[in-house]
Amino acid sequence: MELKVTAIVQARVGSTRLKSKIFETIGDYTVLDLLLERLKISKKINEIIIATTKEKEDKAIVNYCKRNGYKFFTGSTNNVLRRFYDCAKSNNLEIIARVTADDPFKDPFVIDEAITIFEEGNFDYVSNTILPTYPEGIDIEIFSFSSLEQANKNAKKESDKLHVTPYIINNPEKFKCCNFKFEKDMSAYRFTLDYLHDLAYLNEIFSKMHNINFTFLEAINIAEKHEIIPSRNVERNEGYKKDLENDN
Repeated sequence: MELKVTAIVQARVGSTRLKSKIFETIGDYTVLDLLLERLKISKKINEIIIATTKEKEDKAIVNYCKRNGYKFFTGSTNNVLRRFYDCAKSNNLEIIARVTADDPFKDPFVIDEAITIFEEGNFDYVSNTILPTYPEGIDIEIFSFSSLEQANKNAKKESDKLHVTPYIINNPEKFKCCNFKFEKDMSAYRFTLDYLHDLAYLNEIFSKMHNINFTFLEAINIAEKHEIIPSRNVERNEGYKKDLENDN
């Protein structure tokens, strides 16, 4: 029997790098619209919940969910691990796909591959992020509620709480983890939104698309064919690395 998989989309209006970025536009979509429409293409995600905070500014996300018929949850601002746990517990979730709202090019076909690996391998945690070969922004993490519960109970570092899954990844003796790789290393590409130059880059690629049902490889091919180059390089997982330094 297949387990129910719920995508928890972590979303905030506040951002240290680009405020309200999820309501910026890519083509005729907001960033959040495009992401959610692409998640709906997945054949293995059974439900989507948007997990935001109780902050006044994030009422805009709550209102968006109400207008568009999305389930939502409001929780801790900085303890995102706790927000995920509280969301999962209150909704009786079994399997969680962690999705970040500033990744509008998330690939539903990669997500389905990750869920299949999780189901067939009886893993606690599956991702393509531990040893990345996929572009940033195509990251996906699948984990069980019991793993999330243990992480919420035992994680002590602020970076663990801010980024949800490091406690699981860094304790392989406690959790059965799997990192899946692409056949070629495509990790130099970047399809996430942190800065205005990222928005321009994503818009230029998306303007060459004929529909929203595209793969990350099609996005790469368009970028290469039309010589669309990001205006600057950004270190992968820049935010997590800064938070890790603050812990130390």
